[in-house]
Amino acid sequence: MLLVKRPRIFPTFLMFVCAVWILCPLAIGQSKDWDEMNSLEKRSTLIESLYRVGQPSFSRKMGFTPRRDCSGLIEAMFFQAGLDVHQFIAVNQIKGNGVKMIYEFVERIGKIFTQTPAAGDLIFFSNTYDRNHDGKFNDDLTHVGVVKSIDDLGTITFLDQRKGRIHQNQINLAMPSMHNYRGNIVNSYLRNQSRSGSAQLASTLFFGFGSVLPES
Repeated sequence: MLLVKRPRIFPTFLMFVCAVWILCPLAIGQSKDWDEMNSLEKRSTLIESLYRVGQPSFSRKMGFTPRRDCSGLIEAMFFQAGLDVHQFIAVNQIKGNGVKMIYEFVERIGKIFTQTPAAGDLIFFSNTYDRNHDGKFNDDLTHVGVVKSIDDLGTITFLDQRKGRIHQNQINLAMPSMHNYRGNIVNSYLRNQSRSGSAQLASTLFFGFGSVLPES
């Protein structure tokens, strides 16, 4: 008698069910509303969203095109979290460059500080370039990034956007004059050599931290 080999439907179906059972909690976790997340989830979500909102296609969801610079990245990141900086600035008639407007937004709804940040907090810098073109470095709040992590030495890794690309940099306020320590970068150069000034480490251009998130 000829035996017909039947397809192994049940094992395949079982594997599918198991995969759904494992992946569903992850999908549910990612679809949480901002207000339903705890502090650690919010901080993680902000950092993860940076790489999505940095794409040009994201502007269609926002209804306007954010600037392709450091402040535009932060504005898009907050929008993804349900914080409409663009509308807040318009309603409150906040003036200034993009970084200054982000700074005032954070100052009004959150806090500005200079010690011990956490992942997801903002980091502000001044004099990263000659914004007013007067040949002097006297320009407050010219750059902003997002804290990604902090290591045991106190070196902060932060993300920012320059020339339409996301970059990763370091700053260590306990070693302000050092670029490298034991083979690792502790302070990135945020200002290049120019006719009107020398190259400067991130630590020498630091202005402050900002947060709109509750304490972890």
